[in-house]
Amino acid sequence: MKKISLISFLDFAMLISQGLLADCLRSKVYDSRMLAFLSDTYPNSLAIIVSAILVVILYEGRNFLPHFSSYTLGILLYEFLQVVLPEGTFDIMDLLMTAIMYLMVVLIWVLAQQRAILIESSGDRVAAHKDANHK
Repeated sequence: MKKISLISFLDFAMLISQGLLADCLRSKVYDSRMLAFLSDTYPNSLAIIVSAILVVILYEGRNFLPHFSSYTLGILLYEFLQVVLPEGTFDIMDLLMTAIMYLMVVLIWVLAQQRAILIESSGDRVAAHKDANHK
């Protein structure tokens, strides 16, 4: 039940932020090219972040990269689908931001996994050292 509540909350937060930020921020940020880029592509950024969180929650971190990659592929395919949709708005910058965010999340995941392995191995060495001292 907790997973469903969290998923519902994340969906709600994404929809609210999409509407609020689109109205409030976009009209104010076009003085800066970087802020305009971030403002225009934040829905894709948010979709990648939410996808990463959902993969961790739903699959409990197991097989993160294949699951996360398939979610990201779905987001990219949806962007290409915008070309043929009647109200679609295909934007190459959305593709770019999706790729950038994907790479950032994968990098963070790999670094976190390496850190977890280092912490675990250092804990094993400490335990082995304590066992050796008690004998």
